[in-house]
Amino acid sequence: MQVKLLGHCDQETINSQLQIVASAGRLSRTKGKVTQVYETSTDYESNIKMIKNVIGFGHETISEHDYLVFALEDVTPIIEQTIISYRLSSFTIKSRREGDFTNEGFYLPTFRNENGEVMPNNAELQKLYSQHAQNLFDSYHYFINNGIPFEDARYILPYSFHANIIMGMNAHELKRLVDSLLNGKLSHISELQELGMKLKEIIDYRAPYLKKFIENSKTDFTDNLNFLDDEYQLTTKNSILDKPNLINVTSDGDRVVAITALAARYQLSYNDASQALEQLEQKDPAICQKIIKGVMNNAANRELESVIYQFEFPSSLAVLTHFTRHRMHSMLIPDFVPIWDLTRVKTPKSIADFDLPKFQQLIDENIELYNYFKEQGVCEEDLVYFYLSANIANILTTINARSLKWMSALRTCKKTQWETREIFLEMAKQAKEKTPLLGEYYGPNCEVYGVCKEGKDSCKNRGVQKLELKPTNK
Repeated sequence: MQVKLLGHCDQETINSQLQIVASAGRLSRTKGKVTQVYETSTDYESNIKMIKNVIGFGHETISEHDYLVFALEDVTPIIEQTIISYRLSSFTIKSRREGDFTNEGFYLPTFRNENGEVMPNNAELQKLYSQHAQNLFDSYHYFINNGIPFEDARYILPYSFHANIIMGMNAHELKRLVDSLLNGKLSHISELQELGMKLKEIIDYRAPYLKKFIENSKTDFTDNLNFLDDEYQLTTKNSILDKPNLINVTSDGDRVVAITALAARYQLSYNDASQALEQLEQKDPAICQKIIKGVMNNAANRELESVIYQFEFPSSLAVLTHFTRHRMHSMLIPDFVPIWDLTRVKTPKSIADFDLPKFQQLIDENIELYNYFKEQGVCEEDLVYFYLSANIANILTTINARSLKWMSALRTCKKTQWETREIFLEMAKQAKEKTPLLGEYYGPNCEVYGVCKEGKDSCKNRGVQKLELKPTNK
């Protein structure tokens, strides 16, 4: 694992960033305008003391003016899925859809027991795991050489394969991340602990005002639901969903958007806006549809955020990033520990048609070796590298209508990866059943608006890039 801070990191740059953060801390109680406060905040020691005092009072948001960008090289998707759960981070990840990962390599953990001690037969276990992982990579290469697309062959890759990421994060969010990596419930995964230590080393000289707050962290990461396992012996694992389910939605969502639009535009109470809509409907039964069209033609269309959908859906690890990268929805993803049911996998059609027996054999071999390592007493935190990209988990997400409109435009496009597209097509379908007027706008731009923004990559509307907000079905 390599963790590098990108950009300049000389003392002058550090001082400049500290000056900005200190100015934010002084602004509310110092005479003068922003630039005047900034220009007088030049002393390094004074700035450090000011920032520590303000953060110590609980005003941590001043550190959001300090932004850091990192290169994370040769880390696993275990780290990837952990960091992208921090919604205020920015990240760019090397694509597994477009690139060949045959020679990217994989992480080889040091196998420990439940007490955190290195297993006496660690060398043997490492050899077995290394041979197993290499076999999976060789099989990945075999599929590619026989015409299987990268995006399908990757389903057989172990979750120890090397990923490369650019991660940007303000210092406030970085503090939360490092605290979690060092002290959180997944901190016993050695790779996450290592990342936390490397980031802390960078913080110590790049954002020194955070050092003591991380070292003295009192964040409580206790699992307060473990009584369900201990007292009730609730260990039942439900079966994986076969498709997305809309489990909750704002009642009468179409009307809610129309009422919200009237309330905001005319400064009416919600009740008065509801009565106004009823009066308008007496004159024009289609008024709700017209208001929604007007909202959709507004680039901001914040009224849509008043309607909430809650979905559950199955997702393979191969495509989970396609969902987590969208920040404007709240996802509940199972922790890597305890280990999920490794028999639950998503099989790409291209592989099933070409050589299903080989794919199933690799799945079975993975489970067999996992069980052997478990019998040997290896802790679950080190067994996470037996996850395959094909393994499936049930995901819960809460998403507003504005985000669903935007995400469905991207994720129901024919260019989208097939599993992701199947999930979003079903989500859009079920949302439309409950909110038919809003649902008319859920789908790819070519179907909703009759145009495509993909330019030369368009599946049929080549060269059309300007979006005209005139739905074809209205």
